[in-house]
Amino acid sequence: MVRYDRFVHAILDAAFPYGMPADQRRAIVLEVRGYFDESGVHSTSDVTIVAGFLNTPAQWDEFSTQWSKALNDWNLGQFHMTDFANQVPPFADWKEDKRRSLLQRLLDIIVNTAGVSIGFAIPNRAFGQLVSEAVKNYVSGPYGMAAQLLFMNAPDFITPPEAWFAYFLEAGAVGRGQILDTFSKNQAHPTLKEEFRVISLDFVDKRDFLPLQAADILAYELYKHYPNQSFSPEHARYPIRQLVKMPHRWIYREDIIAQLLGKGVAL
Repeated sequence: MVRYDRFVHAILDAAFPYGMPADQRRAIVLEVRGYFDESGVHSTSDVTIVAGFLNTPAQWDEFSTQWSKALNDWNLGQFHMTDFANQVPPFADWKEDKRRSLLQRLLDIIVNTAGVSIGFAIPNRAFGQLVSEAVKNYVSGPYGMAAQLLFMNAPDFITPPEAWFAYFLEAGAVGRGQILDTFSKNQAHPTLKEEFRVISLDFVDKRDFLPLQAADILAYELYKHYPNQSFSPEHARYPIRQLVKMPHRWIYREDIIAQLLGKGVAL
C-alpha cells in the first residue's frame, strides 16, 4: 500500500509533539501520483488497456533517480518496450545477455520503488455489446471506461483515505479525448469528484516523466498476457512474473470485465 511519507510524519510530529487532532490531521492532503499508459491502440486490437502505478511524490523521486541511472549506465535516452521487444534501434544489435540484464534491472526498480499497480483491460466487443448507451455516452469509449475503472478503484487501493490523486498519461495517448471527457464529467459531478478524489489529469512527455516508461512496460505486458487469461506464473511472460510480486490490481479476465460492463459501472 502507498502510505504517508516519513517526511510528512516528521513534520506533523515536530509541529504537534503531543499529537495532532484527528480532524486537523485529515486536513493535511497527501498527494498520490499515478502514471499510466495505454496499449491495444491499433484498430484491429481486441482489447483496450490502461495500466500503471501509484506512489507518493517522494517515492517517485527515488524511482526516477534509479531509473535515470539505469538509462545512463546503458547509454539510453529513454526506454520504450515496443522497441525493446522488437529489437529495433537502439536495441537492434544487443546480445541476449545484455537485453536480459537491462530488463531485469528495470523490473527490479519498478517492483521496489513504484508503489502499487493498477490495470484494466476492456474487451472491445464486450464494451460494444454489454454497456448501456447511457454509460457509453458518459465514458465516450473503451479508453474512457478503463479510466473510469481506474478512478473508481484507486481510492480503495490506497491508505490513508484522505489521499488525493494526480494522474499523468503520455501526451500522445490515442485515448486522450475519451479519458479527458470522462475526467471532466467526473469533476463536474455532484458526488464523484469527492469520491474519486482527483486533483488533476495531465498528458506529458514520457522522456521527461520517467514513471511513464515503467507504465509503458506494464501496459505492453498486460496486452501480451491478455490472451492467456491466467494468473498462473508458469503461463505468464517473464516481466509479468516479476511485476506480480508488487501490490497490484489487474482486472483483465473477460468474465470479470464482462460482469463490470454488464452492470454498467455505477456512475
